[in-house]
Amino acid sequence: MKTTDYKHELKESKDKIEAITGKEVIALSYPYGNIDSKAMEEVKKYYSFGLTTTPEFYSEKGIKDELYLLPRKYIKYSTTLEEFADIVESAEG
Repeated sequence: MKTTDYKHELKESKDKIEAITGKEVIALSYPYGNIDSKAMEEVKKYYSFGLTTTPEFYSEKGIKDELYLLPRKYIKYSTTLEEFADIVESAEG
C-alpha cells in the first residue's frame, strides 16, 4: 500500500461502505496485492482478513499473519459461468 493516511484509506472507506450496504466489512483486498509490515499492522486494526493477489487456493500453512496474507483466485470479467463453476469446484477438491 502506498499511503501514509491509513485511517482514511482503511477505516473511513470501510465505514462508508458499511453505511451504504448496511453490512459489516471484514476483509480488505490489497491494491495490486501490495502489502508491507506497516500497512499490515494498520489493516489488522480494522479488518479480520486481507487478500493478496497470490493466485492459488487457500490451505492453512500456520504462518504468522496468515489471515492477512490470503491468496485469491482471479476471476476475469470475461470468465464464463461454466469457467467460474470449474474454479469453484476445483477449490472444493
